[in-house]
Amino acid sequence: MARLTKRKLLSVLRDAFGDVEDALEVMPERITGAIVSSAFDDMNHEQRQKKLKRVLREKLNAIELQQVSAIVGLTPAERYVKA
Repeated sequence: MARLTKRKLLSVLRDAFGDVEDALEVMPERITGAIVSSAFDDMNHEQRQKKLKRVLREKLNAIELQQVSAIVGLTPAERYVKA
């Protein structure tokens, strides 16, 4: 099976969202985590997730998509907010 690299995933995300900071983690079989971008500033959580999902579906093949777990989109202001 072709492995999705973090580098490729970040390239796809940066093409779509511009100034992406990554807080992604490469697990044995998946990539998960968060990305931070000012592109999310005017979006609510649902809008962010829909946009992420659409971008990933358009830019990754089916095998690569299976290797992506949950990715959360955060604004720069949310980057350091403690839960």
